[in-house]
Amino acid sequence: MIKKKILVTGATGFIGRSLVSMLSMQGHELLVLSRQMQKNSIRQGVDYLLCDLNNIDCQKKHIKNFKPDAIVHLAWQGIPDFSDKMCQLNFYNTINLIDIVTELDSVKKIIISGSCFEYDNPQDDCGEGFKTSAHDFFSWSKLSIKEYLKLVCQRKNIQWYWPRIFYVYGPHQRAQSLIPTLVNSIHAGRVPQIKTPFNSNDFVYVDDVAEALNCFIEQNVESGVYNIGSGNATPIASICEQVATMFSSSIQFDWQSKKDTERTSFYADIQKITEHTDWAPKTSLSQGLKITSETMLESFSEY
Repeated sequence: MIKKKILVTGATGFIGRSLVSMLSMQGHELLVLSRQMQKNSIRQGVDYLLCDLNNIDCQKKHIKNFKPDAIVHLAWQGIPDFSDKMCQLNFYNTINLIDIVTELDSVKKIIISGSCFEYDNPQDDCGEGFKTSAHDFFSWSKLSIKEYLKLVCQRKNIQWYWPRIFYVYGPHQRAQSLIPTLVNSIHAGRVPQIKTPFNSNDFVYVDDVAEALNCFIEQNVESGVYNIGSGNATPIASICEQVATMFSSSIQFDWQSKKDTERTSFYADIQKITEHTDWAPKTSLSQGLKITSETMLESFSEY
């Protein structure tokens, strides 16, 4: 394996934390842009640069001197605020970052995280060719960034990757996200308040997502959009029941009282990434839920 210099944004976030751990263990040299240092974030071979993407211009010299081979941009400021103002801020910050790094002769690959929410009213299996639309400010900003990235990289002869990530979950996810909310409620003996228990989504474990991103770094992969998911749709009600079983909970779910008229069910068609790389999701939903729940319980015991 050839050691690389990799610039990572969003490295102290949910997905970034897993990716940085993986890349550092492989011996790559990392420059991490972060607005704040977090407890236990120091790792061998990782240089943490305190930098707000709102003011990244002041760190252009540091980034240039690092001479990165690859860029992984995972940062998205303000989550869960997806207002027009916040999406515009993230849009302009990302465009600025693209402009900065594509001026560097050292950069050979750029990976920027996309989202399954770019798809327009998805149903069943969604391939990369499924219709997309700017149906809100978040999807507009993501799709616009993707087109800009593609255009600039083609002109500069830089490989570009746009992983459309589905419903990622796992340890250290925001407490307000779906699966941590379910785990918290059921562990406390409360029935979780689920408005759409019959909706089915594609839940993919965070370490599997990090492995997929690593494939774009390590392997000679054709530029483009790639779905990252489990390739399966799971009803939210099923997840509730699996978590309850793990905790031996006696909670009774009254799913029949919920309106069942507006079901949605979609999942990632992952044929493209599995054919172009050696990646495939390794972690089953039951395994991932178990690891996530155990990690959350350990954090509870610290307080």
